[in-house]
Amino acid sequence: MKRSKSILYSSLALAVAGLSSGTASAAQITGWNLDNVLVSGPDSDGVYYSDVYDKAPVDSAASTNGYIKYDLVEGAEPGLKVVNDAPL
Repeated sequence: MKRSKSILYSSLALAVAGLSSGTASAAQITGWNLDNVLVSGPDSDGVYYSDVYDKAPVDSAASTNGYIKYDLVEGAEPGLKVVNDAPL
């Protein structure tokens, strides 16, 4: 029984060491290709919409699964902004 506990503790220590020693970094985002986004608005409430498609919206086979809804207080077209090196 004592031996199995030591194996368990060793395995646990290795797992924790492996998780804590890794570092992650992300690629720098420089922009957003808006070829598959159709921006419309403002509507009567001053709200803008950016419909995001799976391909160019002019393609008859293009379909969308959602949109970004925003007003000018929240942001500008297309409703998202790329920010790199922002303070955490």
